[in-house]
Amino acid sequence: MSKPTQIVLPLLQRPQATLESFVTGPNAEAVAAVRALLGGSHDGEPVYLWGDHASGRSHLLQAFAQAAAAGQGGAAVATPAADVDGDWSPPGPLLVVDDVDRLSPDAQVRVFDAINRSRAEGWRMLFAGPLPPARLALRGELTSRLAQGLVLQLQHLTDADKAAAMMDYAARAGFALPADVADYLLRHGRRDLGTLLAVVQAIDEVSLRERRAVSVRLAHDVLYSADLFCPV
Repeated sequence: MSKPTQIVLPLLQRPQATLESFVTGPNAEAVAAVRALLGGSHDGEPVYLWGDHASGRSHLLQAFAQAAAAGQGGAAVATPAADVDGDWSPPGPLLVVDDVDRLSPDAQVRVFDAINRSRAEGWRMLFAGPLPPARLALRGELTSRLAQGLVLQLQHLTDADKAAAMMDYAARAGFALPADVADYLLRHGRRDLGTLLAVVQAIDEVSLRERRAVSVRLAHDVLYSADLFCPV
């Protein structure tokens, strides 16, 4: 392919983390568990999701926190482990903590105490980390509490799942993403779905602004301009 065209890109923005925007793929059981928790099931016991980088666990936690809080007329976010400090207090009746493997020793004690309070008061609890509770390098009493509820592993999406998600995202935005463009993005860009969808949105905006067809050539130029191109 000839020298890429350098273009001015819009700010790459990932789609908002909602349950509707989460691509289920092989994770139907985990999505069902989160929806059940949102509806009031599992009260008093935690749901713990685990999976490696880009498995979607943070997306699900953020989507759950926002949806649950909105149902109560408020707003909430999943608490990053680094924010569990000396001033931290869980915003009951929700306890949602991400990246539990990064909890400091003091933060582990605070989360353990928060879980005990949440169980007694019937709060909804959702946690996430990269490993199942038994394999986390945390205090034993905390890992025991995390393991007492529902523990589910998140699986990565297949390339077919990601391609379908990109084309569906494009269709909802009002344009067609050719299959060869989706395949090109998977082969030459970052493969996490959030970045892929942000690139699809950028392709659409550049296509409209510069009156260029949505093509492999345009996808190449967008990836190059965003410093995401991988010449594999």
